[in-house]
Amino acid sequence: MKFIRIGPEEGSLFDTLVKNEGAFVKFYSPNCFHCNQMAPAWDALEHPTNSGLQGHTNIIEVHNEAIDKIESNCARNVNGFPTIMQVNPGGSPGKEYHGPRTTESMLQFIKSSFPLK
Repeated sequence: MKFIRIGPEEGSLFDTLVKNEGAFVKFYSPNCFHCNQMAPAWDALEHPTNSGLQGHTNIIEVHNEAIDKIESNCARNVNGFPTIMQVNPGGSPGKEYHGPRTTESMLQFIKSSFPLK
């Protein structure tokens, strides 16, 4: 599917994207050490996305300033950064990702959380 970055003013775009489809989402702060440290592994998810290795799942990165503008319930569960989770169609929270912050581990989580139909 798509690799999407939600900027500070684009919270409503997030709600549109998860209305009918699930997503693998990272809520982040640009001032967070851990977010910056894992950025290369997260950004590398874009390449498998382009080749279809992630299946049919959108991968969405959400700037912390957009969270207040998001109506989906999943945004209510963000207590720290980064928060990485499966988001179900309709915007409800799914499984939170607590694994290694490597591209390979995140792809494995995506494949197991969003199996091809």
